[in-house]
Amino acid sequence: MLFGLLAASFLSPPALFSGEVSERAATGSGSDVADYRSRLLLVDAPGVGFLQGSTAIHVQDPRGEGRTLHRSYTQRVRAAGLLQDRQQLHVVLGGFDLRSSRDPDKLSGLGISVGEVRYVGEEVAFDVDLSLRLDCDSAECDIFDRAVDYDVAVMWTLLAADDQVRVQTTTMDSDYSWVGKKGAELESSSFVRAGTIQGEPDNFSQAFTAFRGIFMDLDDDHHYQEWATVIRPLAYDPVQGSARVGLSLLFKQWNQRSRARLLSYADRGSARVRADIALFQLRQGWVEEEVVEGSVHWKATGGAARVDNSKVQQVLF
Repeated sequence: MLFGLLAASFLSPPALFSGEVSERAATGSGSDVADYRSRLLLVDAPGVGFLQGSTAIHVQDPRGEGRTLHRSYTQRVRAAGLLQDRQQLHVVLGGFDLRSSRDPDKLSGLGISVGEVRYVGEEVAFDVDLSLRLDCDSAECDIFDRAVDYDVAVMWTLLAADDQVRVQTTTMDSDYSWVGKKGAELESSSFVRAGTIQGEPDNFSQAFTAFRGIFMDLDDDHHYQEWATVIRPLAYDPVQGSARVGLSLLFKQWNQRSRARLLSYADRGSARVRADIALFQLRQGWVEEEVVEGSVHWKATGGAARVDNSKVQQVLF
């Protein structure tokens, strides 16, 4: 699941970036389709160093269902090139993958964040923190199996600069609820929260926003239908140094429009979401948004949710 930025400073055109989208779910007795849309930022700024990578975290607990499991990992990267001897070091989230190594559970809580970047000898280091809560108490679940066994990959981007960049951070949060099968459809577009981040006025011609943390707390374990993790600039005023941003952070349960709604689980519920956001102002450079979208189709095989049933390879740009 991508929602981050790509550092264009490392590109030497012509270049193609491709991504792979895969579906991993129980295939049941009917074919299905999953739609996806990713918003990616291309950023280029003279003198600013970018480095992208990922951190793998394994979460395993034989009695982990229904409990919030916390894991923390200190990521270290060699401080070479544009990462060496800089006045500013920052890291932001670029996405995450969440995969079960056994029978999967339903999500009821998730938190992913990155900490402050620091020099440690000839390396830079930062903490990646994960909290995960899963459970499964509906008819298709094995109620005697309480184990949790998941692999999480957290994507991140490091940014290193001197006086070319200014950074301001803020937090945006939201609560929402739904009423089940007979309730109104939750439309993703209605869950965009707008806000303003005040940066430094004058001297910074471009700006972009990125996640430093995402947190979602559901009242119970729910069947997943749709997920949104988007932060995007709506407008930036370089004279005032203010950025108007839109946040969409949404977990969506099965609902009135589910194809098998007479049999599907669509219980009432609620969610509390929070995002830690950073505004980056660039003295020089350019920022461009790319939208990548498509569909993943798969056939009914009666298979488990531990393997990739279908994959799509797509050129991002």
